Amino acid sequence: METALVAFLAPFLGYLLKGAQGAAEEAGRRAGGEAWNLARDVWQRLGSRVEAKEGARESAADLAASPDDPRARGALELQLEKILRDDAGLAGELAALLEDARRRGLAGDVVFHGPVRADRGTDLSCLGWPQ
Repeated sequence: METALVAFLAPFLGYLLKGAQGAAEEAGRRAGGEAWNLARDVWQRLGSRVEAKEGARESAADLAASPDDPRARGALELQLEKILRDDAGLAGELAALLEDARRRGLAGDVVFHGPVRADRGTDLSCLGWPQ
């Protein structure tokens, strides 16, 4: 799931990290419309956890500065893996948001490893959620 999160957030991360409403909001809207709104929703759930962890915060800043750098993407993926490993509820919420993005054509095919499989419907039974 981390790969899908990073791929989805990378184009918006510079705006999301700015946090200032006015200019960042307008620039984000221009950059992606509906996708911006979804990226903002994802970041509302994830951002505070990224900000609280030094390595994750630094990795997010690196990716915001170079959104196409595969090393920056990999570094943030690793940090997100650590964050989500400790919060199954958050992982489930983000999986659902990304699946919604895929269905609406706002993100490419999203394939998660392990029991959460967005490519075949979201199976969240591992989190105690009904199928």
